[in-house]
Amino acid sequence: MLPGLLDAATCARWLAAVESRIAALPPGHEDLQPTSGSLRLTALGAEPFDALLRRLQPAAHARWPGASCLQSQCWARCQWPPALRPPGQYPHHWHQDGALGACFDGPRRPLPRPLLTLWLPLLACGDDAPSLEWLVMRPDGLLLPHELVDERLARQFAGVPRTHARLAAGDALLFGGELLHRTHVTAAMTRRRVSVELRFEPAP
Repeated sequence: MLPGLLDAATCARWLAAVESRIAALPPGHEDLQPTSGSLRLTALGAEPFDALLRRLQPAAHARWPGASCLQSQCWARCQWPPALRPPGQYPHHWHQDGALGACFDGPRRPLPRPLLTLWLPLLACGDDAPSLEWLVMRPDGLLLPHELVDERLARQFAGVPRTHARLAAGDALLFGGELLHRTHVTAAMTRRRVSVELRFEPAP
């Protein structure tokens, strides 16, 4: 956890930029993921995206010196509690970012892609707004798609604690591609959450 990576005024400015761009793009645009309420961050434009990257990249470089940003996989994510969720949108289910681009058709379990994700909410989250939940463990590689079912994970990793983030706007999480995580959301929540996530690859 990286507290206070962005100040409240900067978060409000980026929140307004994300909302404005989502409203301006036509339905079906390639930079929108309507089912997950997501906007590709490069859709903000080269100059705004570069400004955001300059603010956040040093945190990734402190972990992986010289890491490069995977710009096509940097997103703004909007998540809602069930009572307020727009039709056709869904929370993210259990997944590992290191499965990005993996092929699960072969005879062997694929290796996770080396990735570092920086996840930062632009609004406070974890109590009355959706956050991230994860298993407090480091899995041995990638799980197969059929294994990423909550009931199966509960059996396979019985006794492994689960936790979720309670973050102020501008706090951040930094985690590797093996982490098993999903959207943390409950029926009692009353507010949306908007976050940005940047993904990094290790230096060649």
